[in-house]
Amino acid sequence: MTTSTIPNYKKLHDQLNQVNERISQTHEQKHIDQQHQLMDELEKLGHWEISHSFESYLKSFKLDNLERDVKDLSGGEQRKVLLALGLTSKANLILWDEPTNHLDIETIEAFEEELLKTDKSFIVISHDRYLLSKVTNKIFHINRSEITAYKGSYADYITFLDSQEEARKKMLAKLRNSLKRETDWMRQGIKARGTRSKKRVENFKDLSSKVNTLKSEAKKSMEVLINKSNRKTKMLTEFKNVTFSYGERPMFNQLDFALYKGDKIGVIGENGVGKSTLMKLIAGQLTVSGGRTKYADDLKICYFSQTKEELNLDKTPFELLGDGEDFIHFKNGRSLHVASYFQNYLFDQSELHRPLSSFSGGEINRLQLALNLKNEADIWIFDEPTNDLDIESIEILRKETL
Repeated sequence: MTTSTIPNYKKLHDQLNQVNERISQTHEQKHIDQQHQLMDELEKLGHWEISHSFESYLKSFKLDNLERDVKDLSGGEQRKVLLALGLTSKANLILWDEPTNHLDIETIEAFEEELLKTDKSFIVISHDRYLLSKVTNKIFHINRSEITAYKGSYADYITFLDSQEEARKKMLAKLRNSLKRETDWMRQGIKARGTRSKKRVENFKDLSSKVNTLKSEAKKSMEVLINKSNRKTKMLTEFKNVTFSYGERPMFNQLDFALYKGDKIGVIGENGVGKSTLMKLIAGQLTVSGGRTKYADDLKICYFSQTKEELNLDKTPFELLGDGEDFIHFKNGRSLHVASYFQNYLFDQSELHRPLSSFSGGEINRLQLALNLKNEADIWIFDEPTNDLDIESIEILRKETL
C-alpha cells in the first residue's frame, strides 16, 4: 500500500519504479538522470510530503504492514486506507460518502478528531447520528426530490424536525375534524345542498387534498417484526477450547463461551481481529480447526452478513421475498402479500419488480432485513446491520432488538 494509489501520482511513481529497476541492473547515467528528473517532478507536486502523511495516517489507524495487498484486508481495514487517502488530500473541499461504515469505534473517534481539526471544507454523507452531531455545522436534508438547508448542528436539526412533525400532526387532526363535518354534509345529497353551495363543494375537495398532502408528508415508519422461535431449551450453543486458523494465520485459540436463550450480545474489537470470522463460526459457515462445539437440536440461526452474500442482485424484490409466490407465509400461520410486506420496509409498490442491482446501498440493506426477518430463528446474528441504513430505519431496528 503506497501513495501510488493516488491517481495524480501513479504515472510518475510507476515510471520511477521502472527507472530504479534499470539502475539496479545497469547503473547507466541516462537512467540516473531520469531518476533525478522524476524525483524533482514528484518533489514539486508534494509527493514525498503526501506519502509521509498517508503512511502516518495508516499507522495511526494501526495498519503497520504496508506491503499487504488491499484485497487481502478486511472491510474495515480497506476503509482505513480510504480514510488515509482522504485525510492526506490537498483539495480544499473533501467529499465523504459514508466514511465510518465498517470501522471500529477507536478509528471513528480518531476520524472525528481529524475532521474537527481540519481547516478544509467538507461534505459528509452519513447515517451516523453521533458523527453528524459532532463534526457538522450545517445540514442538507434530501427528501422527496427537494433539499432543505439548515444552519446548525444535527441535534438542533432533529429538534426542529420534531417540532415540525408535532405541528403537522396538530394541523392534520384539525383538518380531519373539519373534513368529517364536510363529509357528513356532502352525504346529505344534492337537493339538500342546493346550487348556492357550489363554493362549499369546492372547499370540501380542497380540504380533502390538504389532508392527503399532510398524510403523505408525515413520517412513515418501517414495520419490523423479529420472529422468535418458541424453543424451550435454555442453552443454544457452546464452544469449548475452540481454535481456528486461516491456513497459517491463527485467528482464535482456546475459545470458551456459551449462548443462552435471551442473550443479547455485542461484539466489539478493532478491524481485522476476526469479528466476522467469529460470527461465521457460530453460524456454522466455517469449520473450527480444533476444540468442541455443541448446538441444541434443530437450532435455527439467521446470519445477517455485512457482505450481503445471501442476495442475488439479478433478482427483483418480488422474486427475493416471495420465492415465486404472491404471499409470504409465516410460521405462526399468518400470511401477507409480498407487495404489502415490501411496503412495510418503506418501499413503494412500483419498485417491486426492479432488479436489486438498481437499488442503493441503504435500500439493499433494508431488503436484506426484509429477507432475513421473514423467517424465525433461535439466534439472530447481525454483522454490521446498520451500514448504509437511514437514521429512521436504524432507530426502528434498535427498538425491535431491545
